[in-house]
Amino acid sequence: MSLLMLVSAASVVWPGSPRGLILLIGAAWLATGLFDAVYTRGRHIGWPFLTASGAFALLGAA
Repeated sequence: MSLLMLVSAASVVWPGSPRGLILLIGAAWLATGLFDAVYTRGRHIGWPFLTASGAFALLGAA
């Protein structure tokens, strides 16, 4: 998961990345974080970071 997050982050900040790719990555991380929060009832330490990563990617693409 850490490697996937690093590759995703590099794709988001890479100059000239297509907006659609950034939106897809942001939506995927946002959905992953929210699913993790619901599934673990908020007990997993990673869900806020995953959700925030997705939200920031979506904000950056806007």
